[in-house]
Amino acid sequence: MRSVIISRQHCFIFLKTYKTAGTSIEIALSKHCGPRDTITQMLAPEDEALRKSLGYRGPQHYVLKNDGVRRQFFSPHVSASVARQYFPSVWEKYFKFAVVRNPWEVCASAYAMRAAHGKHSNLGFSKFVGSREFAEWAERWRSIFTIDGRIAVDEIVRYEDLADSLEKIRLRIGLPEPLALPRAKSGYRKGHYREMVNERDAEVIAKLFAPEIEMFGYKY
Repeated sequence: MRSVIISRQHCFIFLKTYKTAGTSIEIALSKHCGPRDTITQMLAPEDEALRKSLGYRGPQHYVLKNDGVRRQFFSPHVSASVARQYFPSVWEKYFKFAVVRNPWEVCASAYAMRAAHGKHSNLGFSKFVGSREFAEWAERWRSIFTIDGRIAVDEIVRYEDLADSLEKIRLRIGLPEPLALPRAKSGYRKGHYREMVNERDAEVIAKLFAPEIEMFGYKY
């Protein structure tokens, strides 16, 4: 299971994709959540510490099952199909949105973050993007905002237009003030993604992310 915010107070569902300022958006939205809203727990303790320091609501109502022996939780980043399965009564009614980003940028940022935490740092970027694990990761990334290959949310925000798009969404769902995004999970990668992604890597990524590239007009 993965991460989501479901606001019954403002009737929206935010599905968090990888490496698209999702944690910052999640924290900013928490400020406007009510006591009945679902807020999932973030994996990094420093992110929860940041949210707490800002005085925003923390994790609540995110236990999926509790049989008295074992509890099952949502954790980052929930797929659209799972959210629909567990919240069928609000899925069709609420405004649903997610954020996408240039796939080559996403992959470079994802690798840089993992390498900073000691994962794949000895593998190298080219071997990472050519691995089975990476192909599965790309499928999970897509499943966050699609069901059976089709977009399942009401609005897809391009990371490149983040500020303007979030303000339009903010007005649509009736939040009382603009979203102030804190800096979270940043600084792992320096420079342009092309400094990391060579031509062969670019072709592998283009193949794996072909639907997103076609849908949103991204170019290497």
